[in-house]
This record gives sequence, structure tokens and C-alpha cells, in this order.
Amino acid sequence: MNSTPPTLVVAGLRKAFRIPRPLSAVLRHPFGAETKEVLRGCSFSLPRGETAALVGPNGAGKTTLARILCGAVLPDSGSAALLCVDVSEPRARRRISLARPEDPVLHPRLTLAEALRFHLGLYGVRAPENFADFGEHRELAAALKIPELLSKRCAVLSAGEKARASLFKALMTRPELLIADELSRVLDPAMTLRVRQVLRGACGQGLTALIVTHDLSEASACGRVLVMAGGEVAADGPWHSVEASALSSFGLENAPSAAAEAPACGKLSAEIGEAG
Repeated sequence: MNSTPPTLVVAGLRKAFRIPRPLSAVLRHPFGAETKEVLRGCSFSLPRGETAALVGPNGAGKTTLARILCGAVLPDSGSAALLCVDVSEPRARRRISLARPEDPVLHPRLTLAEALRFHLGLYGVRAPENFADFGEHRELAAALKIPELLSKRCAVLSAGEKARASLFKALMTRPELLIADELSRVLDPAMTLRVRQVLRGACGQGLTALIVTHDLSEASACGRVLVMAGGEVAADGPWHSVEASALSSFGLENAPSAAAEAPACGKLSAEIGEAG
């Protein structure tokens, strides 16, 4: 029996936000604030080395869940723990990385090299004098085509370039948990497949990854899919067992299967492998 605890355990998370009201309504009823419950008892766990996709329509609670896991928002009740440490504690937050196209670390006035050096400093990691060398991260940098971006200011990077840079930044600190938020939304198909290969390799070395996405073909490529609906996990399992729930959550019950795209993706993946 394996006694190793899961990397991430989420139990009964609930979160509600106040609904903004017009001034006239506030003046009439100053204490009558309405709230919207975004998370309603969300629970799941992720073992070490697993890649899981988190899918669901807008308003399902995915972003709020990601913000709680990163320590940016506190839940109203329930808990989320990384290796038995609450994610709100600094020692847990330092072991969780978030990658997203709109990454605040990529400040428009900084070059990418300067932004990476700043980020590593926040984690107490000494940055190399010459980022062009990359040291132990050389293969990762090459796979994500980072060297060509180092001297550019973040303000001129495209959305796809920012997504690549954010993922590289997130993996440099060797986190226990990576949350990749809608990266494929701004990546071209070839780079999307490269990112999948990078994450597959990182998870093989013990990283746990949660892929937040609206792309059902991307979700179907993950070993496990969590379908969120109404603020909770409505379905959890391999793609073939949750596909109907995923399609239903988007109102696509009669849509063709995402698995139908797999042959074309497999061919492109093979071509990338041969080229890279």
C-alpha cells in the first residue's frame, strides 16, 4: 500500500463574492448586499506526477479555484493543502507556480531576462550572470524557444511569447504544483504540442500539473479530467468517462468527440519530435 500523501488535497472549498449594486440600491437598502456563491463544496486530490485538466464553462469557478490554490484568495470554508500544508501558508505558496499569458511578472518596462532575474530573486534563487547559458534549464529554454526572447522588452512580446515565457518562469523554481491557466488559448498548434511534451517530461520527474483550459482536445490529451459545473467537480476521471459531462457543461451534447482530433494531433506531434 502506498503511504505517500497526495501532492494536493482540496476538500469542501466554498467561496462567495458580493454582487456590485447601483448606488440607488445601496442608498435604499445599505445592508442588503447580495452575494454569488462561486465555489460550492469543491473537492478532489492530485497525486504526485499527475497531469489533470480542469475544464468547465465561464462562471464554473475555475479561476476562483486557481486563485485560492495560489494563495491569492482565501476560501470562505473548506481547505486546500499542498503536501499537508495549507496553501495560504508561505512555505506552501513558494512550492506552487502559476503560468498564464497575462503574467504580472512580465512587466512591460523590463526585458524578459530582467523579469526572470526578478522572479528568481523573489524565490531566493540566485540568477545566472548570463541568462543565455541557462545552465540546468538549457533544454527547457530551447524547447520553449526562450533564448530569442531574452533581450526583448515584455511590452513587445506577443501573447504566445508571454505564455511561453510564463511557463519557463514557473518551471525554473522547480515547484511541486504547476497551475497552467489557459496557455493553449494563445499558442499555435505546434507550440501547444511542445508544451505538452515539456509538461509530460516534468511530470515524469515528479511535478504535479493542473491544466485549466476551455480546449476539450487539450483536456482529452491529459490522463485525468476534472469537469467543473456550478462551483463543484461534476465529473472526474479519464476523458472517455467524463466526455459526456464535459460536452454537456458547455451545451455541446451533440458535438463530435474531441478524440476525433487525435489522429491529426498525433501526426503533428510526430513531426515536431522529428524536427526537435
